[in-house]
Amino acid sequence: MHRLLRIFFPFIHKKFITPILLLICLGTFAQDPFINTLTTDLNNHEAKELKEKIYLQTDKSFYISGEICWFKSYVVDASRNKPFNLSKVGYVELINRDQKPVLQGKISLQNGVGNGSFFIPLYLPSGSYKIRAYTSWMKNFGPEYFFEKNITVVNTMKRDRDSLVQKTPGFDIQFFPEGGNLVDGASSVIGFKAVDENGKGVNVEGDIVDQDKKTVAHFQSQQFGMGRFEMMATAGKEYKAYVRIAGNQLNVANFPAVSAKGYTLKVTSDQNNLTISTTSNYEGDYRPLYLLIHTRGLVKYANTLPLNHGKGSVTIPLTTMGEGISSITLFAANQQPVCERLFFRMPGNLDLAAQSEMEEYTTRKKVTATIHINNKSSDTSITSSLAVSVYRIDSLQTDESPDIRSYLYLSSDIKGNIEHPEFYFTHTGDQATAAIENLMLTQGWRRFKWDDVLQAKDPTFEYIPEWTGHVINAKISDRISGFPLENQTVYLAGPGIKSQLAGCISNKKGQLLFDLPHLLGSNLIVLQTENRTDSSYKLDVANPFSEKYAGSNFPAFKMNATLKEDLQFYNVGTQVQNVYLLNNLIKLKAPKYSDSTSFYGEPDKKFFLDDYTRFGTMEEVVREYVTGVSVHRAREHYTFRMMNDPQKIYFDQDPLVVLDGVPIFDATEVMHLDPMRIKKIEIVNRKYFLGSIVANGIFALYSYNNDMAGLQMNSHALILEYEGLQLQREFYSPKYDVTQKDFKRLPDFRNVLAWEPNIIVGKSGEAQISFYSSDRKGKYIGVVEGLSQNGVAGSTKFFFEVH
Repeated sequence: MHRLLRIFFPFIHKKFITPILLLICLGTFAQDPFINTLTTDLNNHEAKELKEKIYLQTDKSFYISGEICWFKSYVVDASRNKPFNLSKVGYVELINRDQKPVLQGKISLQNGVGNGSFFIPLYLPSGSYKIRAYTSWMKNFGPEYFFEKNITVVNTMKRDRDSLVQKTPGFDIQFFPEGGNLVDGASSVIGFKAVDENGKGVNVEGDIVDQDKKTVAHFQSQQFGMGRFEMMATAGKEYKAYVRIAGNQLNVANFPAVSAKGYTLKVTSDQNNLTISTTSNYEGDYRPLYLLIHTRGLVKYANTLPLNHGKGSVTIPLTTMGEGISSITLFAANQQPVCERLFFRMPGNLDLAAQSEMEEYTTRKKVTATIHINNKSSDTSITSSLAVSVYRIDSLQTDESPDIRSYLYLSSDIKGNIEHPEFYFTHTGDQATAAIENLMLTQGWRRFKWDDVLQAKDPTFEYIPEWTGHVINAKISDRISGFPLENQTVYLAGPGIKSQLAGCISNKKGQLLFDLPHLLGSNLIVLQTENRTDSSYKLDVANPFSEKYAGSNFPAFKMNATLKEDLQFYNVGTQVQNVYLLNNLIKLKAPKYSDSTSFYGEPDKKFFLDDYTRFGTMEEVVREYVTGVSVHRAREHYTFRMMNDPQKIYFDQDPLVVLDGVPIFDATEVMHLDPMRIKKIEIVNRKYFLGSIVANGIFALYSYNNDMAGLQMNSHALILEYEGLQLQREFYSPKYDVTQKDFKRLPDFRNVLAWEPNIIVGKSGEAQISFYSSDRKGKYIGVVEGLSQNGVAGSTKFFFEVH
C-alpha cells in the first residue's frame, strides 16, 4: 500500500513515508546503517515509479489477410504480478519491420483486464509483424517495457516480393563472467550465448586461448546456443575465443578483459539452499561487503558479508528468494555496486487442466470442453480470469507459443529476446535446470539502474495514468509566434448518443488534459476556446500512441512450396467467410450504459418539446416552457441567466450552453435555431464543475438527428476524426442445431472454432465452454491462459481431432 501513497496522497509529507518504510526494513533486515539506507532507497524508488506490466493473449499467431486477430490483455503490478487497476485504457498496435504501426486500437480495462480485436486488412502485405501493448503510464519508462509478440501475416491475394526478407548469414557470440567481472587469480564461471542473424541460438563449441597460444578452457553450448564453463584468468594476458559450428572454425571472438583488482561473485544452489560466495584480491582488505537480494524491487535479503582472507560466503534458505527472477547485488565497502547476477526460482502455477468430452468429432458437431483449476485455496472468494482459444494446427499454425506465466515471471524482467520462454516452465530435470542457469548468466536485469536508486532523485513523468478512462492530450499556442498560451479555457466535446464534454485551463506549457471515459468507436471531437473571434489560437491534439520503439529483431519471413496446400485452405476459408458471413463477422456489441444521461449526469429538469404545443421560435419555447431560466434581450443579442436552486437566486453570469454536447458561447445562436429540429432541453440549476472549469448551470439542447440542428460550427474550432475505445466485436460461432437448418447450405471453413476471453472461475474451480466444429478436418488445439486475483498465472492445452 505504501507504494501508492506518494502518487494518490501527495499531501502526506515525505518525512512520514520514509520512517514507515524504514520500520518495515528494520523489522526484517535490521543491520548496518548502509543496509537500512539501501533498502529504504529501493523501497522509495519502487514506490515513486509504480510500474505496470501488460500481457497480451492472442487467439493464435498466424493470420491470413481478411481474418480477425482476437486478443485479451492482463495488466499487473510489475513487482507483485497481481492484477492492477491503475490504468483503464490499454493501447494495442500491430507494427511492421519498419517500426511503423499498421493497426492501432484502444481497449477498455477493468480491474486490469480488457479485450479487443483487429481485422487484418486485405491490403496488408505478407510478412513478420509484432503486436505490442502498453498503457499510457508505461510510456514513461520506455518501449523496452512494452509487451511484444511475433505475428505472421500472409496475404494470399497478392505476391509481395518485398516481404520475403532474406538476411545475410551472420553469427555472434558473447561471454558473460558471473557477477560481471574477470579478476586476476580468481576462478570464475563464464556464461556464453551464440546466435545467428535472426537472434536464434546456434550450437557451438570452442576453446579459450591465451596470448601464448595455450588452451585454458574448452566450451560447448547446450540449449538455445547457451552454456557455461569455468576458468582462472590472469591480468595482463589477452584471451581469444576460437569458435566452431558443425566442426568448422568460423570466428575468432573477443573475450572480456581481466581486472587486476576486484571482486567475484559465485552462486550455487541445491533443492533447499542458496550459497553466495565472493572473492577479493585486494590485499589486507577486511572491510565487510554488503549483500542485497530483491525480487522485482521487493527486498528479500539484506546483510553485511564479512571477508576472511579475501573470501566470504553466506547460505540462505531457497524460500527466502521471491518467485521468478531475483537480482543478487554485492556492494563494496565504499557503498558502490561491484557484482551482480540473476537467480531464478520457479514460481507457483495456476494449476489448470482442460479437456474436451471426446477425442474425435465429425464435422459440425457440438464440442464441450471443461476447464478445472486444481489449486486449493483457503480464500474461496478469490477468482481467476481466463481466456480460451480453439484453432486448427497445421504447417502454418503450430502449438508452440509464449504464455502468460513465462512472460510475467521471465521475459518481462530481463533484457533481450528469449527463445522459446515457455521451455523453462514445461521442462524439468538437469537439462532444464542448466538452461535456466545459463539464461540468468547471459541476459541482464532491466528494471532499473543502481545509480537511479542510490541518488534517490524524484522521477519526472511526462504521462499520467488513465485511472478513470481515456485522457486526450492537447496543446494551445499562438498561431504566429508558436509560443504556448497559459490560462486559456478550452472545451473538448465528443458529440454522440451519450455526449461527452470536458474542459481544461492550459498550464504554462500550453498543455491541456481532457478526461473522456466513455468515448467509444469512431467519433468527431470538437475543440474550441470561449473566444470565438480571435483566430490567433492554434489547437493541436497529441497522438495518444507511443512513437518510440524498442528496435527488437523481427523473425525472418520465409514461405515455401510445402505450405501451398494449407495456404489454399486458409485462402478459400477466409474468402467464404467474408462473402457469406460478413454481417456476422463485423457485428459489434452496442455499449451498455448504466444510464442514458450525458456528461453532467441526471439533469434537474427535462423538457421534451413534443409534449407541448409547438412554437415557431426558440425564444418563445424558452420563455414559455423552460422554467428556471431567464432570457434577456438587448437589441438583437440574447443572454441566459439560470436559477441557482440551492441558493434560490439567479447566477450573475451565463450558464454553459451545449447543443448535442458541443458548447455554444453565444445564446443568440441558440435563439436562431429551428425549434422543430430540437427534441429536448435539459437544465442543471446549480454550479457544475467540469474539470478545472466552473459552470454557472447548464442549458443543454438535443436535436432529433444529433446533427447540431443545422448550426454551423465555429470556424475557429478544431474538428477532428478521433478513434475512441474499441467497440466490442462479437465472435461468430454458428450453432448447428435443429432450429437452424439454413446453415446446412453454407460452407463452413473456420479454422478458429472458439474465442472466449471472459471466463471467470470462482469457488467451484470449474468452467465449461461449448462450440461447434467446422467443415475443416484436422487436429485442433485449445489454449487456456489466465491469472488469479492473487497473481498466480498459468496455462494449459487440450487437443481433439475432427474427421
